[in-house]
Amino acid sequence: MTNIAGTGPSGFPVVAITGAGRGIGAATAQRFAREGWRVALIDRDPATLDETAKGLGTACIWSGVADVTELASLAAAAETIGRVAGRVDALVNNAGILRVGPFETISPEDSEAQIRVNFLGVVNAIYAFFEHLKKTPGARIVNLASASSIYGTPDFAVYSATKFAVRGLTEALEIEFRRHDIRVCDISPPYVAGQMLASQTYHAPGIDRMGGIKMSPEQVADWIWLAARDKSGRVHYTLQTDQRLLRPLSAMPWLSRAFIARMMGY
Repeated sequence: MTNIAGTGPSGFPVVAITGAGRGIGAATAQRFAREGWRVALIDRDPATLDETAKGLGTACIWSGVADVTELASLAAAAETIGRVAGRVDALVNNAGILRVGPFETISPEDSEAQIRVNFLGVVNAIYAFFEHLKKTPGARIVNLASASSIYGTPDFAVYSATKFAVRGLTEALEIEFRRHDIRVCDISPPYVAGQMLASQTYHAPGIDRMGGIKMSPEQVADWIWLAARDKSGRVHYTLQTDQRLLRPLSAMPWLSRAFIARMMGY
C-alpha cells in the first residue's frame, strides 16, 4: 500500500521516518513538515499510517507499509522514495517495540521481537537507504536510542540491551560514514507518553521512582529536528538533566549499579 501525495524530484529536503504512524514518529513527521521538509512515512500499520499521511497533506510525498525486520521490504520502500523524491536528506530510525516486566515473565518470542525491531530494524534501514543518503550532500541518520542505554535497566532488560546496541552502532558508523558525508547520531529520551508505555500490562515501579513519564512525543520530535540540523558534531543527545547526570556514573559501575537498583525498586 502506498500513498503518493506528490511525485518527482524537488529542491525540498526530504526525511524518511520509520515507525511513522503514531507517537514519536508521527510527531516527528509533523515537525519536519512544519519546517518545509517533504516527508516519507514507513510503518507496518496501514490505519495509523494513513491517518498521519492525511494530516501532512502535500508535505507527505510518500507513505507505505513496510516491515523494518525484513530488508527486502525496506529496500523496496527506499527505492521508491529515492525515485519519487530524488534525494534523502535524513533518515530517522524510530520504529521500536517494548515489553516491560521481569525477564522471566516475558516470552522468548517477545524478547526476540524486540531485538529484531529495535536493533535489526535500524541496521536494515541504514542498508536500505545508504545509497540514497550517500548521494545527498550532508545527509543525516538519527537513531532512537533510550535513557535505558545509559545503564542496563531492570524490567526493561532486553529493550535496554537493544538500545545499547543502537548506541554502539551509532558511535561506529558516525566515524565510518564521515567519508561519505553522512552524519550519524542518536536520541535518548526518558519515559515518553504514548501507546508504547500505555499498552504494557506490567507497570514497572521504577517508572514512578524515576519521576514518571516526563516527555511528550512532540518534545522528542523537537530534539530529533535539532539533531538533524545540528552542525556541532554531537553524537548522543540525552534529553533530560537527571538522565545526563547518569552518564558520568556509568564510568563507576559500582555506583551506577546501586543507583539503578534502588531507583528501579530492586
